[in-house]
Amino acid sequence: TLRRATGVYSVSEYAKAYIAKFCNNKVRVVHNCVEDFNVGYKKEYLKDGKLHILMLGTFNPRKAFGVAVEAIKMLPNVYQKRGDLTIAGEMFKTDEYCYQPVLNDMAKLPNARHVGLITDLNVKLDAYKQADIVIVPSTDESCSLVVLEAMMMDVPVIVSQNVGAKYLVNKSNGWI
Repeated sequence: TLRRATGVYSVSEYAKAYIAKFCNNKVRVVHNCVEDFNVGYKKEYLKDGKLHILMLGTFNPRKAFGVAVEAIKMLPNVYQKRGDLTIAGEMFKTDEYCYQPVLNDMAKLPNARHVGLITDLNVKLDAYKQADIVIVPSTDESCSLVVLEAMMMDVPVIVSQNVGAKYLVNKSNGWI
């Protein structure tokens, strides 16, 4: 089907590079967007002297939350205590083999918690307001809306090479 298509659209250059192999490079990129809820909001960082880290998304192997938690676990205890990690996202029973070890590791960290799926927009926006940084460590993410939302709320991001929204990241707003 892709090879016969007269045109294919993807949400990022990252996704285009993968799809193009199957459709003779007839791929155009139309970037994702999010509604701007940041009207008049001014970001305040490190409000209480702690670094508030946020990760959002379905808790599955592709999101690689365990990689970020493992990195935090490797920090000296004094730095772990100066940070605060919140993971928000849905967990499906079929992915328990993935998230249960991560939740066990999080229990060993001084300030880490999983808050479940956030369905209320105002609660999600408040999570971004509280965050000093958002981490998207995914192993494969065509275009992370979490990155777009974080940037809308003036929150810097750390993303892996495998996140399509990395085209938005530069030295003034995050790290790849």
